[in-house]
Amino acid sequence: MNDPIFILGITKRSGTNYLRDLLCLHPDCWHGGPIWENYLLDHAEMLEWYAKFTYHHWNPDWQVSHYLGQTDALCAAMGQGLISFLNQQRVPHKLRAIYDPDHVPIRESLRLVTKSPGVDNLKYFFKLFPRARLLIIIRDGRAVTESTVKTFGRTYETAMREWYDGAQTILQFLQDTNANDHKYLIVKYEDLYHNTDQELTKIFQFLDLEVSRYDFAAVPKMPVRGSSEVTKTGHIHWKAIQKSQDFDPTKRYSHWGAALHARFNWVNGEVSARLGYPCETDSNHQPKWLVRNLLLDLFWKPIWPLRQMVRKLKYMVGK
Repeated sequence: MNDPIFILGITKRSGTNYLRDLLCLHPDCWHGGPIWENYLLDHAEMLEWYAKFTYHHWNPDWQVSHYLGQTDALCAAMGQGLISFLNQQRVPHKLRAIYDPDHVPIRESLRLVTKSPGVDNLKYFFKLFPRARLLIIIRDGRAVTESTVKTFGRTYETAMREWYDGAQTILQFLQDTNANDHKYLIVKYEDLYHNTDQELTKIFQFLDLEVSRYDFAAVPKMPVRGSSEVTKTGHIHWKAIQKSQDFDPTKRYSHWGAALHARFNWVNGEVSARLGYPCETDSNHQPKWLVRNLLLDLFWKPIWPLRQMVRKLKYMVGK
C-alpha cells in the first residue's frame, strides 16, 4: 500500500481541514475514518526513548547497529507500523459505510490523507516516516488567533502564544532539515485560498498525483468544515456546510484595534515576518504599549512553559 499523505498545521485553525478536503476531491485520495486527526507526533519522543533504551539493552557484541542500523532504523520500523495501522482505514469493512459510503472501491493507487492540527514534535517526523511526503500548512497568526478565540473561547494571549510555539517549531525544522534528503512542502493558507488551482497543481506535482485527474471545477462548490463562522449560529462542529457569499477567512482580524496589534507584534512580530507575514503596524515603542507588554510578560513568560507541560500531561492520562 502507498504511504499516506501527511498534513500538519502550524497550530489549530490553520486550515488542515480545508487542505485535506481539497486533496480528497482528487480520485486517488481518500480521507479515511475513524481517525480524523492522527496526533502521531505528539508523544513521539517516547518512541525515540524506547529505541535508545532497547539498543542499550542489547549486547554490543551482537553488533545490531552494524547489521541493522542505528536507533533511527528502529524508529523508522515503528513508523512503518504506524503507517500500517493508519492504512487499515483503507481496507473495506463496516466502518466504510459510515465514513465514506459513496467513494470508489479501494484500490492500490488510493492514498490516505491524514492530518494533525499542530506541529508538536515535528523534529521526529522523518525519524518515524523517512519516505513520507509531508505538507505543512501555515496561516497568518492574526487570523489564527482570532479564529481560535472565536472557536474555542481561549484568550488572545493563549492563542498568540500557541501560534508562536508552532511558528518557532517550523522555523527550527526548516533550519535543521535538508530538503534534498526529505520530502516536505510548506503550503501558505492564503495562497491556497486565493490561488487555489495554481497551488494545488504545485501540491499534486509534489505528491506525484496526476493533475489531469483533478476536477478543478468542483473547488468553488466545495463546502467549508469547522469554520469559526459556525459559532455565529451555534456551537462549533466539523460537518460540511455551504459558505456564505461574503465568506473570507483571510480577514478574520480586520476589526482589531491598536491594543491587539501591539500585543501580537510584541509576541509574534519577528517569527511572523520570517514566515512571510510582516506586521502592519509597529506601535510597540509607544510608552503605553511598552509598559503593558512588559507587565503581561512578567505573568505569561514564567507560566507558559508550565501550562504547556500540564496540558501535555493531561493528554497523556486521557483528561
